[in-house]
Amino acid sequence: MSEKDTDNTLTQNDLDRYEEWSHPIQDFTQIVPADSGGVYRVQTTSGTKYLRVLESSPIERIDKILQSDTLFGFPPSKLLRGSPPILMMDEAPGRPLSRVYPIVTVPLFWWYFGPNIRIANERLGTYLGRLHRETIAEVRPIQETSFEKYRTNMDGIERVLDDALVSQLHSVANRLDGVELTAGIVHGDPTPHNLFYRNGDLTLIDFSLDPDAVVRDVINAERGIELMIGRLPHGRSSQRETLVDAFRTGYQEAYPAFQRPEKFNHLQCLSDAYLLSLQLDQSFDKPGAKIAQRTDVKLLADRLRSALR
Repeated sequence: MSEKDTDNTLTQNDLDRYEEWSHPIQDFTQIVPADSGGVYRVQTTSGTKYLRVLESSPIERIDKILQSDTLFGFPPSKLLRGSPPILMMDEAPGRPLSRVYPIVTVPLFWWYFGPNIRIANERLGTYLGRLHRETIAEVRPIQETSFEKYRTNMDGIERVLDDALVSQLHSVANRLDGVELTAGIVHGDPTPHNLFYRNGDLTLIDFSLDPDAVVRDVINAERGIELMIGRLPHGRSSQRETLVDAFRTGYQEAYPAFQRPEKFNHLQCLSDAYLLSLQLDQSFDKPGAKIAQRTDVKLLADRLRSALR
């Protein structure tokens, strides 16, 4: 989905133009951006709603997904038809897994909560597998996927990787030029901060529902688990393996026909290098964010060294 420019603030008058908007906004509340993108949080008399402005998205396809009886893990959502259309979502229950993992991975808590967290990651695999299985027939194999962007955007990685490794990455990128990948509708960012957990249930938020290579979601989901657990001083490799295996089990059961591309490891390296470049380019003021950035840079660099050995 293209996100609305945050300089063009969404207002109550904007919402009143939509016939399907029937949620009076409480007095003394304000529509404010929920993040730095195009998602807005609105406090109404019937609860909190999240709105995303859809500038150039496949509206019919999104509507079909939202109307489907198949469970994809999204919060209750509906389209507000107009110009531009707006996706309205209920607030996700629970807490993001990015806040749950630091607690449940403590050894004593892991013994008690670990099985439920494993089930939650299996559900993540199930939801993404269903979404991809149900939509691949509508999207032809495509060459212009996110991986094309990754191939040409690895600036700055030489700051943490030696010349031989950088050269190897560029060689990998060249070998993937024009590769065709199975495409469907993807979540886009199925990482722990977008996965809300409560009592064993999982809700997926901040989904893009754009056509792209389905392997993008697979790579992002698995890496999200590994980076999140890797950030924690008490996180263990056995926990990462347990949760990644759970995700893979759920995904394969929901989408049995899926086969990892022959060049899966190369695609993963491109994605990691692109994310590493983004991390190196960012600047944070908060100490916690700086620590997470440094840890992620180290983890991503180590993943690339291990994959390209």
